[in-house]
Amino acid sequence: MTAQSCKRSATFCALILLGAILAATDAQGRAPPGAPAQAAGTPVQPPPAVAAHPGTEAALRRSIAEVRAGNPDYTQMSADFAALVRQQLPRMQSLFKSWGELKSVKFTGVGPLGWDAYDVVFDNATASFAIGLTADGKIAGEGVRPAGAQAPPSVAPEGAPKAQPGPHAVTAEPAPVYPHITYVTNDPSGADYGPQFSPDSQRLIFERAPLVGGRAETYWVPIQGGTPQVFLKETSPVGQTRLRWSPLTNRIAFTGIGPQGTTSTWLMEPDGTHIHQASAPGGPNVFYPSWYPDGSKVLEMDGDNLAPRILNLSTGSSVQLHTTPALLTGMGSVSPDGKWIAIAAQRNLGQRYDQSKNEIWLLSEQGDAHPLEKGDMQGRAPTWSPDGSKVVFESDRNGGYAIFVADRDGTNVQQLTPSSALAEHPVWSPDGKWLAFSVREVGGFRTTIAMIPAPPLTP
Repeated sequence: MTAQSCKRSATFCALILLGAILAATDAQGRAPPGAPAQAAGTPVQPPPAVAAHPGTEAALRRSIAEVRAGNPDYTQMSADFAALVRQQLPRMQSLFKSWGELKSVKFTGVGPLGWDAYDVVFDNATASFAIGLTADGKIAGEGVRPAGAQAPPSVAPEGAPKAQPGPHAVTAEPAPVYPHITYVTNDPSGADYGPQFSPDSQRLIFERAPLVGGRAETYWVPIQGGTPQVFLKETSPVGQTRLRWSPLTNRIAFTGIGPQGTTSTWLMEPDGTHIHQASAPGGPNVFYPSWYPDGSKVLEMDGDNLAPRILNLSTGSSVQLHTTPALLTGMGSVSPDGKWIAIAAQRNLGQRYDQSKNEIWLLSEQGDAHPLEKGDMQGRAPTWSPDGSKVVFESDRNGGYAIFVADRDGTNVQQLTPSSALAEHPVWSPDGKWLAFSVREVGGFRTTIAMIPAPPLTP
């Protein structure tokens, strides 16, 4: 893909991600209906070529391998593409791992946008990929269309919130029996991810990314389901992801993704106004804000140094929290009393960071750290119960990603959703009654917001 064609169709040069990687092109790299057209007067692209552009197959193979390992080389990507991969890596990695080892890559042609198209065969799946490179050989964009599958309809338990029918369903496995999943959103044109309850537990906000191009935006929906509505009341200069709504201060923190792919912590009011950057400009790329209970500070993850930082909202300055032992960290969550942090992490032994090898750790205010569970049990995206007695998180220890819960001392670990549900990023409602999370379409990329009744809190 040439720099000129990237400029003409910028939407496709940033890997139009949806859930994992957006199925943005057909098998020959053609744009789907509704995709941006070329600017008037630009040359018509030639018909599919008989040979791939130099470097695209090697770049595709490298990209697939690095995503499966959880270690993308962001220096080999455009800035926009790198920002999207960072945002969507957990879902991309989980899906690629479920497909198994790569078996073969076959070039099939060049589409009108200049993407090289490939049929890729894995142990457990077959997919059509399209990839474009920048003039200096970096990955500018990537799309994939997998062979999808649908599951039987889901059934909601008596007393659960009423919801729209889900895009697919999850049925309880023969043993054990899991709570039935209720779908709260169902948009065939987009992907909904990262839910967060309002302080009164009656609404959910979440990020929605369109199927064809565009950035993630904040939407809201009643927990009973319905038509999601745009949450913001003013134009935001950044895309919004990893939303966190403080139950005490009623303000919302989120990771803002700028036009150049930079990330920082932003704030807005509960009515979707007064959107502003919380940290001083020019700092490291940070993700995953989590409120301290008094609302004066926010925990964030330094994506450049893979370390937790504490952001002082009154000054806009932040300091790194040094851990003992030394850790490489991902998403963290501050306990309701502000004394502990549950965080996805792994020991820093000088290795390259692989988030698929994270466990859930607990950090004290001084940075003393210990694993939540014994036995090197994989886990990510932890959040606390409203009383601080339990930690809920995602893990693929039994296959696909599922929601787990454990007491804060690491005992009474329970799997709450079937591994086939591919459930991620759980959050607990402030009233303690519900867990909300994202569920991915079986065999595909579209994600929806779903809920289950929460387990009882510790008396």
